[in-house]
Amino acid sequence: MRVIYEKQLNKLKIELNEMGRYITQSIEDSMKALKTRDMELAKTVKENESEIIELERQIETRCVKLIMKQQPVAGDLRFISQAMKMINYMGRIGRQSADIAEIIILMVNGKDIPTLTNLDRMSEITVKNVLDAVCSYTNSDADLVKSVIINEDKIDKCFDMVKTEIIEKLRSGEDNSAILIDLLMISKYLERIGDHAERIAIGLSYSIAIEE
Repeated sequence: MRVIYEKQLNKLKIELNEMGRYITQSIEDSMKALKTRDMELAKTVKENESEIIELERQIETRCVKLIMKQQPVAGDLRFISQAMKMINYMGRIGRQSADIAEIIILMVNGKDIPTLTNLDRMSEITVKNVLDAVCSYTNSDADLVKSVIINEDKIDKCFDMVKTEIIEKLRSGEDNSAILIDLLMISKYLERIGDHAERIAIGLSYSIAIEE
């Protein structure tokens, strides 16, 4: 019976990692669509939102079954309970990357979109932080938790720099104010995604503290 339980628990970890890769790919594709003005790629990200929601439901169902049927010991119960919170954050990340894609679909359409260096940097750190947060959880890696928290500060600083850059462009009277506001919204979504990644990591640090 314990062997079956261990297999199910390992399957849960695999699914969490798979969903982590899926949502980070969604963020990457959204930002790539922005840089390349690829509306079809942005539409694909938006359409894939339903798959992310389905993954979230499947993993949540597995968690419930593990708790109801296997009666896990305290340490495993904490892992599964935190996993249920984690997939909620991951689902939000997936939906917010789809929201970014939706903004891009409306933005592109042949318009000139200004380049914001700090926005590119922000998206790179955000993608890494989401993956690291998921890996820190499935591998119980305290060092990765610290890295996620440190990088979250970098995301916040990038967001502040993006805001400053956009404000300066707006004040200069550039004739693309609506697009600049859209870019600000995209940066805000990235900032929220970074927050979710940090919460995933903090959830692990809480579990580790209890174990100790």
